[in-house]
This record gives sequence, C-alpha cells and structure tokens, in this order.
Amino acid sequence: MTSPNLELVFNKDNPSNCVLAPANGSGPFYSAVAKLRDGKDMITTYRKSENGPAVDWESAPIIGSLEWREVFSDKLSLAGKAPMSSGNILKKTIFSTTVKFSDDQGRKYEWRGYGAGLQMLFEKDGKEGIAGFKKSRLNHATGAVEPAVLTLSPRAMEIADLVVVSFLVLEKQRRIDDTSSNNKADALTSGDIGVGNVTGGDNIYKHGV
Repeated sequence: MTSPNLELVFNKDNPSNCVLAPANGSGPFYSAVAKLRDGKDMITTYRKSENGPAVDWESAPIIGSLEWREVFSDKLSLAGKAPMSSGNILKKTIFSTTVKFSDDQGRKYEWRGYGAGLQMLFEKDGKEGIAGFKKSRLNHATGAVEPAVLTLSPRAMEIADLVVVSFLVLEKQRRIDDTSSNNKADALTSGDIGVGNVTGGDNIYKHGV
C-alpha cells in the first residue's frame, strides 16, 4: 500500500513568519520566525514539532536558521551546521529558473520554476515531481481563502526538513527580488504566528505565498 502524501498548510502568507501544519493533523508541524538579533541583524529561525502544534515554539527543536544580508547572499545554517552562504547550498545559475541542492547522502534535487514562484521539486534529472506547491487563492464561488499548501510525496518526506527550509528560504528571496511592493512587504513583515490564523495581517490571496 502506497504511503499518503504529506500536505503542509500555511497559516499565513509570509515565508519568514508562518506555521505549516499537516492538513490531516498527522505529521510534523513547522514554524518560521524572523526576529532582530541585537537590534540589527534579522534572523529567521526554522523549527519543527513532531508532537502536534507547539504551545511554545521557542522550545521546539531548531532545524535551520537564515541570517539576512543586504549586500551578500544570506547565510544559511542547516541541522546545526556552521552557517554558509545560501548560494553555496541552494545553487542557481544566471538566467536559470532551476535551483539545485544536495542532501547529506549526496543525492541531488532541483526546485524548478524559481522566479515566477516555485512549483515543483524533482530529483536530479527526474521527470516526476516529489514535492509540489500550490499558492493561496481566493475561491470566488465561496468567497473563502484557500491557503497555500506544500505537498510532499513519501520520497520527499525522507528529507522533509530540507524541503521545507529550502522552499521557505527561496521564497523569501524571490519576494525580496520581486518588483511587487506587496511581495516585498510579505517577505519583510514580521508578525505573530499561530495555527488557525489563516490570513493574519498578510495579503494572502492577491499573489499567494
């Protein structure tokens, strides 16, 4: 019997301040929180809770962190490793819409669609995606907002932490690079997080996470 996919639902339209919760309540929860360190350096901390939504995310295990930098590439730390330039971990060539990275076993992956919005994760040279992303959108028939969802196949779940962090890091940078002021605001605006707060103070349906 094939294992089901893991659907992670975004509670806010902000890749730097959000909670990702499993749609069926079963599976890991993730959080991203951006805060100033020493009043000057912006740091996004990524955490994971295996036992349902964390009451206190500050006590949940850290799976990665991102130090924002204005001139050079952001510095990314994964699984407690020393920070490195994010461009050395998530590799993109000029004019390409593909971002490449590797896991701890040396297996290679590609996020395809960078620039217009990340859409699908593939194993290197693979033809079938192992993780997919659907932007948040307004359902005009019901008037309800359908939140963004990151879906991981059983294969992607083997590197779930890496999939989640790499997506959030790249989406943050995509918004910074975007000429849309709304996208920039969503990447830069901090805010409280909490499962169930779908829209928060963010513009969730005009462009999606």
